[in-house]
Amino acid sequence: MSTYSKIWLYRLLFSALLLLVSAMVMVPAPVFSLPVPRADIVFCFVAAWLARRPDYAPAWIIVTAILLAEFLAAQAPGLWSAVVLGVSEIIRSRHEKFRQRSFLYEWSFISAMFASAVLSYQLILMLAFLPTTSLRLILFHIAVTILIYPLTVLVTNYLFRVFKRGFDEQFLFPGLGSARKEG
Repeated sequence: MSTYSKIWLYRLLFSALLLLVSAMVMVPAPVFSLPVPRADIVFCFVAAWLARRPDYAPAWIIVTAILLAEFLAAQAPGLWSAVVLGVSEIIRSRHEKFRQRSFLYEWSFISAMFASAVLSYQLILMLAFLPTTSLRLILFHIAVTILIYPLTVLVTNYLFRVFKRGFDEQFLFPGLGSARKEG
């Protein structure tokens, strides 16, 4: 498979993943329906893919998926998409540093970016005199999303096989490289 075909295959996979996760908003809450915010799994997957292979996650796919999620969640469309687009471009510009450093660095950077995105979003809503969420729920939403991020990275790496550029698969799967070369 050519590099060009592989990139477009992964872009289609990324789009399908974001659409599936966005549609999960429509799934009803549990019966005991607590006022607990859900993790922003779309943001987690966007960040995980951008930190690993930014060429698989173009901006137009990210904005389209987040706009769809906003429509499905009955939010004002556009604002969260714009905030996430800005943050995703910052993450995209730093992907080389993620490749060179540990996962802890990546996790802390993504966490700071998500927290700043949510707080910026809420601040803009407040300045526009639109309804906002309580600070306690906002902080809980940030904490839940930050804790979910490593799980999305595991899914990205092991299920979708999206690794950082230059990442040696031999490190994770010792027998796999020799089997590919022989077969």
